[in-house]
Amino acid sequence: MLSRAEPVPAPLPRLAIFGDSHYACVRMAHQQGLASLDGLSVEYWGHVGKRFRFLDYRDDAIVPTDDYTAERFAKFNDRGRRCLPVADFDAVAFVGCRFYVTPLFFQLAQAQADGQLVTSGLRARLARDLLTNSSTYDYARRFAATGRARILFSPASLPTAGMTHGWEAAFPAATALDAGTAADLWDRLAQTMAEDGVRLIAQPEPSRQGGLWTRPDYATADHQTSGDAEHKNPAYGALVLDRMLDQLADLRPAMAKA
Repeated sequence: MLSRAEPVPAPLPRLAIFGDSHYACVRMAHQQGLASLDGLSVEYWGHVGKRFRFLDYRDDAIVPTDDYTAERFAKFNDRGRRCLPVADFDAVAFVGCRFYVTPLFFQLAQAQADGQLVTSGLRARLARDLLTNSSTYDYARRFAATGRARILFSPASLPTAGMTHGWEAAFPAATALDAGTAADLWDRLAQTMAEDGVRLIAQPEPSRQGGLWTRPDYATADHQTSGDAEHKNPAYGALVLDRMLDQLADLRPAMAKA
């Protein structure tokens, strides 16, 4: 009697996590088991931000413009990828990617301190201008326009509270932003991205402080000695991964969500 063949399991949904040095905390959180990506086939593709100047968009792929950059990105990818084609994935998550929301939040805090009214319409315009001026957000928008994959975007985090961060001269009175205005600004960014088919992963609320800052609990271990106000630790990466997985829950097999 012929035995019935065992069913072949369906391939796991494919997730690419693309980023600059800000994605290191996400990768470390994954490696340390702080967030489970079971039920997904995950690839990382990234490098330090300076190499992002040598990226371009061609044929629905993010492509290095020279061999050295291609080799640098390939070195940190398990499959040695020299470019990132959207067609190879079911979802692509942009993490950091030289996209900073900090100046937008500080601009509103400065206006608030100066007693200036920033209307909801102007907030929406400022959000759109920030996105329009980002080449990496343009990659995300163009990926989304192909309809081939779900596109998520987690911006670089707000500066660590209590640290010098580089925006003091431009926004000297920006010391806090009221919770309602900050929440509205995140909503504006999310709505504007959604118009382009991109899903915002806003900075997780537990990590925020005073509307403008990241709580020191999520800073890198050596931030006091290194002066690094920008990068964050694996605990922060785990928060980002949790929000990312919420957006991908329907793609993952039921067993992986349990």
